[in-house]
Formats: sequence, structure tokens, C-alpha cells
Amino acid sequence: MLMAHLASTATRLVGLDAVECAPVVACSGGPDSVALLALAVATGRTPTAVCVDHGLRAEAGTDGDHVR
Repeated sequence: MLMAHLASTATRLVGLDAVECAPVVACSGGPDSVALLALAVATGRTPTAVCVDHGLRAEAGTDGDHVR
């Protein structure tokens, strides 16, 4: 119920029909970016998740594993 409400609100705020865009979501694998990815899916779009390792943390190389 909450996700459907958020999806509806996000679609309305962006002002795009679900078939008009396929969002690219920067996703680290953390809870906030995974929630954003789930919200993009809930809006009816097919998002592309992008994970970038800037080499700032030694453990960052495995962050994207949570997204796959």
C-alpha cells in the first residue's frame, strides 16, 4: 500500500507517463538506493541500476553484488 502510494506520487511529481522514460538509478546496494530502485519499479518503469566503484573504500567492490 505504501509503495503504491509512493509510486503514484513519484509519477505525478515527475509528470511522466510510465511508458515515457526508463530511469537510471545510481544504486550502491544500501537501503536508500535499493528503496529508490524498488520505487522506480513500482511506478511501472523498467529502471537500469548503475553501480560505480570510485575506489574510495576497499569493500566498495562488493557493494554492487546486492543489486544484481
